[in-house]
Amino acid sequence: MEKFLNIIAWAISIVFHPLGMTVVGCAIYIYCYLTPFFPIQNDYFKIILDYCLPVFALYYLLPIILCSVYALFFRKNFDLNSKRHRLVMLCIVILSYSTNLLFNGLNTYILNEYLVCCNCLLVIALVISYSWRISLHTIGIGGILGLLLFFQLFQDQAFSSTALTLIPVTIITAGVIGSARLYLNAHTPLQIYTGYIVGIVGMCLGMILF
Repeated sequence: MEKFLNIIAWAISIVFHPLGMTVVGCAIYIYCYLTPFFPIQNDYFKIILDYCLPVFALYYLLPIILCSVYALFFRKNFDLNSKRHRLVMLCIVILSYSTNLLFNGLNTYILNEYLVCCNCLLVIALVISYSWRISLHTIGIGGILGLLLFFQLFQDQAFSSTALTLIPVTIITAGVIGSARLYLNAHTPLQIYTGYIVGIVGMCLGMILF
């Protein structure tokens, strides 16, 4: 039973990888942005894909490939629990995000403010990770919840009503992710909850500022 739960916890950690949360957040952003203007029968799911596919390629696949190349280079002594490797991989992802925003921003212009906020959260995670192992998984899902709270609290009713339907699902998902990371002993409860707070507050404030 314990082995089965361990597999489930690892599966949850992989499925809800922090980089994947960037793509999910983009889909939610476009969904909330377009829903007030497009009736359900219109093909706005195709529009969501049109925006999310480039984000998937540039902000998910590309950083994973770059980090995999780095891990392969240090294959004899690579350890994800190593502070050094964790910091280097965070730097790789931040540089990848920053380069994509600089050269491909026009292709994702509606999403740029959200992607800039995601990059800022990564920088905050990098700074904290120099001295403390904060949970990147809960920063990721916290960022999505922060985005939804931004729509709910600071946008007009057409936006907020769409976001409101997604908030309960996101909260439940956040609980599942946090529980999985705790079960794997990947983080302490304080690291988990701090990740939530950084993700929620950082994203919501960032969206307000941008």
